[in-house]
Amino acid sequence: MATSPAASRIRPSHGEPSPPLNQELIVDEILTRLPVAAAVRCRSVCRAWNAALASGHFVAAHAARAAAARHPEIVFFSPTEKGVATSFYACSLPEDGDAPPAAAARKLLSVGNLAGEHLVLTGKPCRGLTLVFDVRLSEYHVLNLSTGEHVSLPPCETAEEIAPVVPKLMLLKRFPLELSSTGLGFDPATGQHKVVRLFRNIFGQQKCEVCSLTASGEWRWRRCAGGNAPPRFACYVDGRPPVALDGSLYWLLHRRGCADDGSASWDPQQDAPILSLSVGAERFGWVRTPPRLASRIRHLTNLDGSLCAVVHDRLVDDVLLLVTWSPSSPSWSARCRIDVGSLPRPIRDELSGEREIVPLCSVKKKILLATSRHKVYAYDTEQGAAEEVFDMNRFVDVPPHNSESRLFVNIGLHEEDIGPKLAGDKWLQVKRGRDMVIGKREAASSAYQLEHRDHDEGFHRTREVIMQLAFPT
Repeated sequence: MATSPAASRIRPSHGEPSPPLNQELIVDEILTRLPVAAAVRCRSVCRAWNAALASGHFVAAHAARAAAARHPEIVFFSPTEKGVATSFYACSLPEDGDAPPAAAARKLLSVGNLAGEHLVLTGKPCRGLTLVFDVRLSEYHVLNLSTGEHVSLPPCETAEEIAPVVPKLMLLKRFPLELSSTGLGFDPATGQHKVVRLFRNIFGQQKCEVCSLTASGEWRWRRCAGGNAPPRFACYVDGRPPVALDGSLYWLLHRRGCADDGSASWDPQQDAPILSLSVGAERFGWVRTPPRLASRIRHLTNLDGSLCAVVHDRLVDDVLLLVTWSPSSPSWSARCRIDVGSLPRPIRDELSGEREIVPLCSVKKKILLATSRHKVYAYDTEQGAAEEVFDMNRFVDVPPHNSESRLFVNIGLHEEDIGPKLAGDKWLQVKRGRDMVIGKREAASSAYQLEHRDHDEGFHRTREVIMQLAFPT
């Protein structure tokens, strides 16, 4: 048989066999540079690649290389009109102040039986995994938004709902607020993720349960191994997830008394309303805050690897204050002071009317702020100016009655990460977006925005009354 010229060019001379490729070189220098989805697909090449690409060494190496080249990217999901499906999107934000706002977003996942209207999303992934809480069904799901791997946690015990002091306010279309809070943490000693849930059940019992995400997939809720949490701790949580940071979880405990005898109460640690839990040892502790700051904190977040307390005083001078703390330097320090009232209109009006403002991360000299109206602003800490860099309404359809998020915010940070393989029952109907790109659209008319802003402001004022009655400062 005649040999083609092409075949003769790729054959080694003298009939010698081709030298085997160095597998370590392929894995460490080539496959770690692939996008997450492509690297996961390479697991099906052979058993050796499957073992290598699922190893902790490869996952850590891939994450380190991705982090070195990472630029700001957010994840967002739109509340759906009929609650039949939810899609998650990722959008790259400008790296400098001169770049225009984001013009395109890519679809990550589409979940067919998860209603976005009822979801609470952790703001930042924990080693590639994101915890999603379905408030309506009290169900928890763990997703890897990069690879599409997912799993549903076992059913959990029902938590007590927060009943408003004024029953008529329940007639408003709102979602129940639970005396519960659940977070996803990582134990660096064992390399294992854990889901921790603090709650008060319908019988008034205070509980802390843990679900370890073991490789076997035999997951179950169990009691916290490190002992009981402080008394009445579940009276002070409101359904929001804690902040995961350096192997610990941090909860902001709102000042709300619910002693068993019905009298108002608060833990003696009045200057320490932040509860901590070591994920590995499963032991509780306190993070003390300055006395004048404790009652003014609205929520916590992870800002560039530090615990950030967000203080927003609207009634006095409309100032947003960001103060940070870390275990390595356990004293609080002022990170940024944003004088919202001095910003030019319409940025000032937009931020003043926001129910929630959540810092996402910092980019050079700017801090990215996500809001409950599905927008992201970049605040320049040197010039004291702010600009809008993202508006979810320009990418996806948002139902008018959900133009303001009613649970927390629908925007968080996105980090491409392979993460651990998820084993267990998978009840969700998940389809990957296959890099589908959606472009930026024109904004809605000003008349439309004003009409629904009035509707939202009425809901916002009523909800503030509920929260003040339930969580008096």
